[in-house]
Amino acid sequence: MVVRIKSIFEEFEQDVHKLAFYADIVQESYKRYLSEIDEHIEKHSKLDFHSSKRPVYFDILNKHEKIISDLQVTKTLEQTSDDIFFHFNKQMQWFLVEAYEMYEKFIEKLYALLGYLDHDFWNASDYGEIQLNDIASMDENWFFEKIKNKKDKPHSIINVFEKRFSLLKYFDKSSPHANYLFLMQFISEFRHAIVHKRGFVDRTALKNQLFRQNGINGKELVQQYDEFIDFYFTEYEDKSLINLTTIKYPMLYVKDVPVLPIDYNRRLILTQNILSYAYLLTQLSIKHLEKKQLGNIND
Repeated sequence: MVVRIKSIFEEFEQDVHKLAFYADIVQESYKRYLSEIDEHIEKHSKLDFHSSKRPVYFDILNKHEKIISDLQVTKTLEQTSDDIFFHFNKQMQWFLVEAYEMYEKFIEKLYALLGYLDHDFWNASDYGEIQLNDIASMDENWFFEKIKNKKDKPHSIINVFEKRFSLLKYFDKSSPHANYLFLMQFISEFRHAIVHKRGFVDRTALKNQLFRQNGINGKELVQQYDEFIDFYFTEYEDKSLINLTTIKYPMLYVKDVPVLPIDYNRRLILTQNILSYAYLLTQLSIKHLEKKQLGNIND
């Protein structure tokens, strides 16, 4: 039983690791290109950038004749740099979306397997119209198919994990970095904004919603969570763009002067939070099954 649970997490871990590898390749590519443009700006600040490729399309009404457009994009180097950085950030946003959707699949697999291994784990409604005596005769695939129809995933599944494992006792509400209930809701809202709102979100509304859901109050605590959320935004377009690029922050101050700057990869930090939460659920699932198996032996 333990091996099966571990294999689900290891598959998820491997997928996330591959995704991080691809994201690093994209990041290095953009970094080199932006560096070249910055160098040109220093040397030729008034030089304009011209696109070297022209749009190509076809005239369907004229025997599919090929058309090479005379259209040309002309921008300053500063505008080009800003646009490239914007689209680089979009790439990082979608890497986070993919990581979160991998997590959703992981949750489904873990929950399905737990239902197969422990028939008391699921909510009774998850089994649908079936006699309780018939559940034991169902194979593993039946449980995986059943979960496909569960509504409001992954939140409805997490609610079951919360009831079975008392998840809140493992989270530290005094720090947004250790409050995984908040963190996973935060990442879920980011995923929704990236997919449905082009990566823009009303920061104030987001804070109000998350603070209300998690009971975040008190001046000092609110300030901590405020600063945490602000870290993942940019000044672009009314400060509402989710920014998942790497940022330099001072690690140490000497006489109020920042020294030893360190890179913070915002996309990677959130991806690590997803992986950490998934690992917690894996560990608790293993402990649950081991305890149940020991109870059956004693009986």
